[in-house]
Amino acid sequence: MIFEEGCKVPTSKTIKFTRKEAIEILIEYEPFVNGFGKHIGYYVTKPQNPKEQSFGVAFKLRYNENGLVSFEDCNLVEEWTEETKVPKKKADKKETKK
Repeated sequence: MIFEEGCKVPTSKTIKFTRKEAIEILIEYEPFVNGFGKHIGYYVTKPQNPKEQSFGVAFKLRYNENGLVSFEDCNLVEEWTEETKVPKKKADKKETKK
């Protein structure tokens, strides 16, 4: 369950999947809500081709003031570590007089 009954509205949630294959998302009301169809939405992504080992497909869903759930966004999120060499500064050689 993504949005709990009685949760604060409006609200957004992001769910993340770690899959290269196509992803199918079926959003439904549970329990059934009178006056609405059970199915809210069905979304399918294409297979992913991440360049990094650490990645995920993030879906953002929104539950609005009218009690409707909508699909907001979908992104491939990749994480990596980049190392850069920073040149060391030469220490100032100051002689102290006593």
